[in-house]
Amino acid sequence: MKNVSVLIGAGSIGEAIIRRITTGHTVIVADLNRDNAQRVVETLLNAGFDAQATTVDLAQRASIQELADLASSLGAVTNVI
Repeated sequence: MKNVSVLIGAGSIGEAIIRRITTGHTVIVADLNRDNAQRVVETLLNAGFDAQATTVDLAQRASIQELADLASSLGAVTNVI
């Protein structure tokens, strides 16, 4: 089973953490703004990571549940950043 890391918020600090601790993981980048998440994913893909973008609204329980469901469908969630 593949390890999955979730980055909530497409900021530069989170991206730096992801690059350091998730080698070999599938990375999900979730942000309220899909374009921000996609920008980080493109950078990660160019660096050889397996990554995908999605949206999340942390003020909405259903949105958080959708993110959790997506992440767990891809493997064992080992990091949430």
